Amino acid sequence: METGRFICGQNNFYKFNIFRALFLILLLGLFISGCEEEKKQVNSTVAAEASTENPTTSIIIVIDLNTEEQNSNFVGSVVGTISDISWISITVRVSDSAQTVVTEILLKETIAGSGIWEGELAGLPISTDLEFEANAFNAEGKIIFTDTLIKSFDSASTQSFGSQSDIIFEMESVDNGIETVNPVISSIVIAEEVEINSVDNPITIKIVFETEVEYQLEVNNGAISTPLTGSHDPGSELNIKYNAPSEAGVDKLNIWVNAPGSSDKAGSVFPINVVSSLRPVEVGVLFGPAITGMQLLRGVDYLMVTVSTEPVTGLSYKWSGTGDFSNISGNDNPLIIESFNNSQFGEINVEVMDSNGLKAELTKTIGSGDFPYLMEFPDPTESPDPVNDIPEGTVLDQESNLLWMSTEKTKKMRWLESIAYCGEILNHGGHSDWRLPTLTELEDAYIKNDIFSTYPRSGSWASLEYKFNKRKAWFLRRNSKFKRIGNKKRRHAVHCVRNWE
Repeated sequence: METGRFICGQNNFYKFNIFRALFLILLLGLFISGCEEEKKQVNSTVAAEASTENPTTSIIIVIDLNTEEQNSNFVGSVVGTISDISWISITVRVSDSAQTVVTEILLKETIAGSGIWEGELAGLPISTDLEFEANAFNAEGKIIFTDTLIKSFDSASTQSFGSQSDIIFEMESVDNGIETVNPVISSIVIAEEVEINSVDNPITIKIVFETEVEYQLEVNNGAISTPLTGSHDPGSELNIKYNAPSEAGVDKLNIWVNAPGSSDKAGSVFPINVVSSLRPVEVGVLFGPAITGMQLLRGVDYLMVTVSTEPVTGLSYKWSGTGDFSNISGNDNPLIIESFNNSQFGEINVEVMDSNGLKAELTKTIGSGDFPYLMEFPDPTESPDPVNDIPEGTVLDQESNLLWMSTEKTKKMRWLESIAYCGEILNHGGHSDWRLPTLTELEDAYIKNDIFSTYPRSGSWASLEYKFNKRKAWFLRRNSKFKRIGNKKRRHAVHCVRNWE
């Protein structure tokens, strides 16, 4: 019996230990669970704090190509119509940090042929100026319509995920009002000296342009064993072979390039030293002057032609012409062509030369009716109004202390023309210190609504260049009030301004 009780007690002891172990395991599980929950709460708090430090927003982008304002942008386009658009891309960059890309998407047409394109942009940072660039491509992958604007989202106007934004894109034809950019011959790799009667001397020419170019080669004394004319893709170098003449001296290589179908040509002349003695030949790169563009600004009865070059100084200029411009000549830049009228036609040619004798040429064809617009300057002999009174033809903004030129006949010009126009206005209202407004001044005037008598739908130029692309500058549109970036060769309204005393 005692043994039996002992065994029974032992079993009870084992049972007690098992229950106690199970109880401890349960307590341990509850403790671990509580720690995990606390950890989750901590992580959630940290994530929330991080989200607060770097808040973002998500929006729906909608581009409607059927609006009246939008359709007017397509008038006169030679690159295509709405039906030629195959896809639209949206690229978002941080506006002021070397174009850091935030996100890129492709919009989808809601219904085929509807002209309404949609897409969702996520992860857009708050309180940061963002650059939204929209590009419409055709089936060949070429951009035919484009628009770029600046917008930021603050905490008060943050869009909820999936909501439609108030961004208004107004796509414009890439060719609307933009002259063809001329090809540029940037450098040539050529032997410093070549031996008489030598053949197949290699010459490498680098051409800068956006698309294929047509070229024409010519030498004075030697010969070129490769084709003298043809088409070339500037994505690669133009390689030619030169055969030297039988006599020593300085030969000249002439090269002309132009965009296909364009009558405007850019050219350069490079010397080739032909020697009779055999000696080691060094190969060097010649960087002659390059003509990067030509700007034409029309006054009431004159045409001012300015050529931009690389380098910008240390060059001499020689102007000539054909047709109605056969009598022009000069050595200054810019060139002023007197007694100009809109029916004249012909060619204007400029030759620039550096101190080493290297040359570059550009020929610009002017057709009848190319410059129908006038820049009307006030008669400097007119007596100005009293200084203390607001001059006739101007509007004074007393809050900003800025005097604006009246815009009853708003002028539309390219950006360089608008800079020159405001800078050359003499004695309007008794003042000669007019200028193109800053972007901030223009924004302020647009917001007030009563500064200008007219607000051109196409927008108005500001004086600020776009620092990431010198071919573009800032402008503002009245209807959307977005700060926009556009090609300098587009025509927008000009509102000249000066500081009031």
